[in-house]
Amino acid sequence: MTLSLNAKLGLSVAVLLVIAVSIIMWRVRERLKARVRDDSRNDVRAQQEPDPPSPMRYPIADRLRAYPVLYRILGIGWINKEELTHPAKSRSALARWLRIDGYEVRPSILERLFAMFESRSGMGERRSSIKGDPLSLEATMTELHFAAWLEANGYAFDLTRVGPDFRVQLTEDSWLEIEVTTPRQDVWFGDIFDRLMYIKRESGLSLRFGFYREDFPEHARDIDQLDALEAEKIVLDVVDEALTNIGSSEGESTPESPSFQQRWPEIGLRATWWNDGSQYMSGATGPNSPNYWEIWQRIRNAAN
Repeated sequence: MTLSLNAKLGLSVAVLLVIAVSIIMWRVRERLKARVRDDSRNDVRAQQEPDPPSPMRYPIADRLRAYPVLYRILGIGWINKEELTHPAKSRSALARWLRIDGYEVRPSILERLFAMFESRSGMGERRSSIKGDPLSLEATMTELHFAAWLEANGYAFDLTRVGPDFRVQLTEDSWLEIEVTTPRQDVWFGDIFDRLMYIKRESGLSLRFGFYREDFPEHARDIDQLDALEAEKIVLDVVDEALTNIGSSEGESTPESPSFQQRWPEIGLRATWWNDGSQYMSGATGPNSPNYWEIWQRIRNAAN
């Protein structure tokens, strides 16, 4: 039987299509095999490699729930951020207050103050400040304490949004503008005290620390003139050094033969850490430190 030209062409096209389909199917099978091999390798690698460690968390939500006004102000985002931050390294003093047993009075007072003036004009700025500007916490507390005093004594006043903190009415047509400030010295020492207090309690070590003005490279330097960010950096360096040394400290020690010591002449700080099971803490101010530093006496008394 003789095939026509058209039949021959059709047959040729059919053969070519069969060959093309066969090649495509072969390539698909090879790719599937390669993918299976890759998946198998990945499975083996996943079994051999441990999962990355979960980030350390420092719970705070349950303690904050005891203060519903503060919980509402700070919110879940603040909680999540603080739970991923070592409390001694956090910029938020409030986060430390919530974690140190015996400090409950501080967040309790803050809760009452924010609740007392919750609906007043100007409180939105105060709420935002304690959430977004941790260094403003002490100043905000001072302002609200003063507001509570004014209210308790029957003075009419406005909490301002800009400029001086208060406008206090003296007479019907007379208003006095007042700027309420917190001594930087109190804030500075209170901050480092709370951080070291937290470290001491968590580590179980004993601590004696204090301020020695004679250690300053320049005796005339006024620590109150330190820029806030510069002061904060020094404090964080002190904390990092303490945590690093604690991590490598082993065995018992005494004040005379301590686990480690810290010397920070930039701020006149001396700290001695030891491990005798007593978890002792006290302050010790240098004999040449002038009465100007009487704040340290108050901190030392609080430690005792």
